[in-house]
Amino acid sequence: MAAITKKDFWAQVIIEAAFTTDALVCQKYAISERGLRKWRKTFADGSDAEFTALCRTKKAVFDARWAENCSPALTAGINFLADAARSAGEPQKKNPAFIAAIAGAVKIVADVKLTSSVIDARIANTNRPTDDVPEQIFGQTVASELKQ
Repeated sequence: MAAITKKDFWAQVIIEAAFTTDALVCQKYAISERGLRKWRKTFADGSDAEFTALCRTKKAVFDARWAENCSPALTAGINFLADAARSAGEPQKKNPAFIAAIAGAVKIVADVKLTSSVIDARIANTNRPTDDVPEQIFGQTVASELKQ
């Protein structure tokens, strides 16, 4: 595995800091906020073309992978709801308002994941027939339904 360069490291830090707080990122990487501000300024002013390109590349990768975080969140929410259902006879263990909030969050995350999949399919220009029906048959079925 190739060693990570200083610029590569700071590009990753800057992109992560854009989606959380400076304090959390600095704590995670054991760096100073002053150092983060310095490298952020270098990115913002564009004085280092290589560093700016690294930041843009890492941002593109981050943007492409954001939906991957939905699956662990869905799993945790569904596991919580399953546990709540198993202990339904023990009201002291579960707060109904909290259960409703988790169920709402699961629905939102599921909607986001579904939307992401639809967008990915549209971007990829996929036109896959449903239920493994051959494309010729699918096309004929749709065409005959449209004529009616």
